Amino acid sequence: MSSDDLERRYRRLLAVYPWEHHRVYEDEMLAVLLAGARPGQRRPAAADWRRAVS
Repeated sequence: MSSDDLERRYRRLLAVYPWEHHRVYEDEMLAVLLAGARPGQRRPAAADWRRAVS
């Protein structure tokens, strides 16, 4: 699994945000999530999901 897979999964996670917020901030939020990912991480962490939906 590549970093492209992790990016795709993070984009799917970010889709839970309202469309306007998502459209404006997706690239910035994605960059922060990818920068904080552990080496070899394959999926968004459970904490990432909890923060997104709360």
